[in-house]
Amino acid sequence: LMVGRESEPFFVEGPNGVATKVDLPTVSEQLLQLGVDVPVNAKWTVQAGPLVRRWHGGLIDSARTPTPLGVGLRVDHADETRPQFGRLDLEWNQRYKRASAHFSLLTRTPIAQFTSTIRAGATSVETPYSQWFLLGGTDGFPGLNVGESIGTWTASYMLDAARHLYG
Repeated sequence: LMVGRESEPFFVEGPNGVATKVDLPTVSEQLLQLGVDVPVNAKWTVQAGPLVRRWHGGLIDSARTPTPLGVGLRVDHADETRPQFGRLDLEWNQRYKRASAHFSLLTRTPIAQFTSTIRAGATSVETPYSQWFLLGGTDGFPGLNVGESIGTWTASYMLDAARHLYG
């Protein structure tokens, strides 16, 4: 069960390609999902079930449209704290469809440790604005404010390098 009320940043491209922040109406969103969480084995988990998502505000106000009934599916390989992690999310209902995938792989070398992350996803424009995709995911993207580049599809690769300097 999720209930949310938030004001999300939205940016439009102005003269000379400069991004300008625009205030959107506050988004109110409610989600009710029932289902099963099935561990397939030590590394794989499947979650599936019906859901109801209702929202109003944001880019597309859905206050006068029927509340969409749908289904959600999530398939996880390991969890986000493991060296190798993968996730596939699907949501389908009467008003929109959304799919996303995320895969991360940690590689340790004598020089540094490297984490490769691949993200891809797509959704329809009728999807609540809070379910659109941020460039770089929740990690953001260098040189942009979080939310500055948001859209109905995404594809990205991120390489993170880390090395202990002391200790």
